[in-house]
Amino acid sequence: GQSPCYLNSLDDKSDGMGTGLKDAIDAAPAPATITILGNYTVKQNTILVDQAHTIQGSGASAISPSGTSCDQAMLKIAAAATIRGLAISDGECSSPNRDLIWVADPNQGTVTIESNDLMGGEDAIHIVSNNKAAVNLRFNHVTGNNAYAVYMDTTNTGVLDASANNLYANRT
Repeated sequence: GQSPCYLNSLDDKSDGMGTGLKDAIDAAPAPATITILGNYTVKQNTILVDQAHTIQGSGASAISPSGTSCDQAMLKIAAAATIRGLAISDGECSSPNRDLIWVADPNQGTVTIESNDLMGGEDAIHIVSNNKAAVNLRFNHVTGNNAYAVYMDTTNTGVLDASANNLYANRT
């Protein structure tokens, strides 16, 4: 009952090109709502979220990797996007673990990460160098990550607003 639907092809190109999620991000003019139904697998390459969309789960929706290539983040947010209601993990990766979400300077607007379960990654959320955007973290359950629940590089000028999150059993 949902349309249009996007599925992964055999491609695994830079920025997630050839994946159903990247196709959905590129197809709709911003802002749009993209709903992940069930379990979605991210291939080796990071999926670039470069539109001001809301990517949300439906019920017990999850994002995890396929395969064991673990040197890139799962999602890279480079727009004023919202990630909501998803369980995101790095699956079988352990040496190294994958960062789950990178925030990479959307330049304007606010990145919102809310009501997610972020577990088993390297850094659950890594706000990379020179970020100027505001990042709102609300109502997330962040646990079991090998490194930090949230890591913000020191060269950032953006504001991090974290409220009502459950951050535990990550790096001390």
